[in-house]
Amino acid sequence: REQRKRQKEYQILNLETRRPCMRCLGASLQLVKTVFMWVILWSTRAYIFCWIFLGGASLAFAAIAGMDTSSPLYITGQTWLGIAVTIGYTYFGLSGKIVPDANDKIGQGDSH
Repeated sequence: REQRKRQKEYQILNLETRRPCMRCLGASLQLVKTVFMWVILWSTRAYIFCWIFLGGASLAFAAIAGMDTSSPLYITGQTWLGIAVTIGYTYFGLSGKIVPDANDKIGQGDSH
């Protein structure tokens, strides 16, 4: 029993001497995790901001310059606008395919 007690005491003392190293390792891992998350979030944000700015710029430039509708810049701008509208509809949960019936009169739609 005495030997087991000494072994437990030794293990406890040994763990206490290792803890500063574990704290250092834990802090290092937390720092790496924070930096990694920061890089992922800001690279995604930068991509989205660049996509919005460059797509809008290509659409505006093509519309202002009066380019032919078959020019690559004009087509890129139109494609960008279509994708942007689709993303907006998806984000807000709209389908865009629900069209009221032409025969329905105001106030006489489906009221059940």
